[in-house]
Amino acid sequence: SLFGGTLVNQIVSKDGRKLSERVENFYVIPIEVKSKNSILDGLSQFVEGEVLDGDNKYKCDDTQEYVEAVKRCCVHSLPPVLIL
Repeated sequence: SLFGGTLVNQIVSKDGRKLSERVENFYVIPIEVKSKNSILDGLSQFVEGEVLDGDNKYKCDDTQEYVEAVKRCCVHSLPPVLIL
């Protein structure tokens, strides 16, 4: 597609193991630009990730244990034309 790309939603443990990974198509990347110095700052925040720890730990499907992890979104492939 001329305007479509793919994102990868991941949950990665603190030791670097991929616990979950889901690929999804996108036509729009929802980045916040208000109160940012540039579009790149908004994109950096979008892919930064969220730490899952304390009461918000991730329950590992394999071991059923709660582990500290990072939930993040990565750009897997960009479309030929990206509309901003």
